[in-house]
Amino acid sequence: MEKPLVYKLHGSLDDIKSLVLTEDDAIDFVVCMMIEEPPLPDEIRALFQKHSILFIGSYGLKDWNIRVLLRYLCGKEEQKNYIRSFAIQRFEIPAPDHKAAQEWKSMVAYWNAKKISIYNCDALEFLRELDRRYRREIGQ
Repeated sequence: MEKPLVYKLHGSLDDIKSLVLTEDDAIDFVVCMMIEEPPLPDEIRALFQKHSILFIGSYGLKDWNIRVLLRYLCGKEEQKNYIRSFAIQRFEIPAPDHKAAQEWKSMVAYWNAKKISIYNCDALEFLRELDRRYRREIGQ
């Protein structure tokens, strides 16, 4: 793919009614997606089978709406055939014996089994480094 496709799932400023602002909006969004009104572009579902996906930022893979969305997009059985994807999430790991540290490890293992590798780093730092490497690659 020459240029990355960026698809924002939670609304558009061009269509104010499409914005997801509340938990009820998020539930309505997921329901509409599942009954396909409006239908999700076929290209989006196909991306999960043919390309790595990069999730960046504070939308945690622990959030129920992301888990539902990924289950819908990826299914259960088909996911084993998908190409590995990646998530950049920032998590301040407390002492190793702290409950939050154990939850983080469990979440990483859960998503790793679903072919999503999670990296604990700051999204802005990651994007700056990605930009730096991209510019070096294209000779700018």
